[in-house]
Formats: sequence, C-alpha cells, structure tokens
Amino acid sequence: MYIVSPFTPIFFKPSTDMCRASGKYMQIFAPSDEVMIQVITRSESRPITGKVINIVTGHETVIDWQIWSMNHTDKIYYHVLTALAEGCYRIDINGMVSEPFRITSDTSELSRTTLKDRMLSFGFPTLSISLTGVLPAVSWMTTGYSV
Repeated sequence: MYIVSPFTPIFFKPSTDMCRASGKYMQIFAPSDEVMIQVITRSESRPITGKVINIVTGHETVIDWQIWSMNHTDKIYYHVLTALAEGCYRIDINGMVSEPFRITSDTSELSRTTLKDRMLSFGFPTLSISLTGVLPAVSWMTTGYSV
C-alpha cells in the first residue's frame, strides 16, 4: 500500500489534504523552486513509478526516485523537481495523476502567491521544513488513505 505524502506540495486526485477538498486553481512555482515529491509505502510489492508530463507538448520525463528505508517494510520514495522549463505540468505516480501546475518566472504572478506572501511577511528568505515527528505519520496509511 502507498500514499502520496501530505507534505508533497502538488495536489493529486483524489486530493491528499485533510478535508479531501479538490482544488480548482492552478498552483504556480518558479523555475528555481525545489518541489519535493514523496511517496510513503508500507509493505508495497509493486514498483513505484513516476513521470513529469508537460501538458502542452506531451513530453514525459521519468522520475528517478531516491529511496529511504524507514524499517524492513516501510519506505519513502522521493524526488526533488527543480529547473523545470516554464510551462504547465502534471505528475503521474503509478497512474495517479496530479492536478495541473505551472512553472513561471513572471515576478508579477509569483508575487501574488500565498507562500511568497507568507515568507515575505515574516522576513524569511527561504522555507525550511523540519521532519521531526513526521515518521509516525506513516500510521495514517491504516486509516484509508491507501491506493
């Protein structure tokens, strides 16, 4: 069994947020952003495959996963998306496709994003996420978020 981590900033269908609400807006990232995709597995025998799909051109790039073994049955597959060309994309993980997202260097558009506004209001030049306490979240996999 596996889930797309709730800490992955790209939305997947069905939504991975706590309310299961589907988003009807386009997520926007800068080409310089580092967007981590994470898949959490528990006793999963199927290979985890992924690809980045350019919606306009149809070009697909296979995701080269890094794997972290938490114990003998649980693993985290992860990949950092960065330096994508400007355009619209989707992520496909074992046939589960993300909501579309866009890469742009248009500073006018990027200045209106929520993350940018929050970071600037607190004076943070970058975002830092602590993984302390994250690993017990694997128990969520037993509560129906499986694929």
